[in-house]
Amino acid sequence: MARPTKPDKLAPFSVKIPQELKARILARSRAAGCTQADVLRTHLSLDEVKPLGKVRPRARQPKELGTISKAPPEIMRKIGGMSVNLNQIAHGVNSDLLAGTPINRVTLLVELASIAEQLRALSSHLRVNGV
Repeated sequence: MARPTKPDKLAPFSVKIPQELKARILARSRAAGCTQADVLRTHLSLDEVKPLGKVRPRARQPKELGTISKAPPEIMRKIGGMSVNLNQIAHGVNSDLLAGTPINRVTLLVELASIAEQLRALSSHLRVNGV
């Protein structure tokens, strides 16, 4: 006898819908005695998905941006790395908030303080070197 397969793990998914549609979904879920997510899952079929409009290609980026800053490239890379880290922190916090997951504020503050310290050190380095 074959082993039963495990169902796929559920992953949070956020989508904006009109308030009227949300109210209808809520009413249907209450009437059926199930969750709103259950109501939505019963109506999802990837065969029916249609784009909302024409897909527009992204505008091309200029080939050369030119000099934006007098700072050396290694400094700009450090700043870029810090901004990536900050963006990842913001994304994680937003994902946790949407999923209803508690946020570890101590870890968050430590990470943000680390980025702030790196920026202070970089700023003083730039001032000392006249950049």
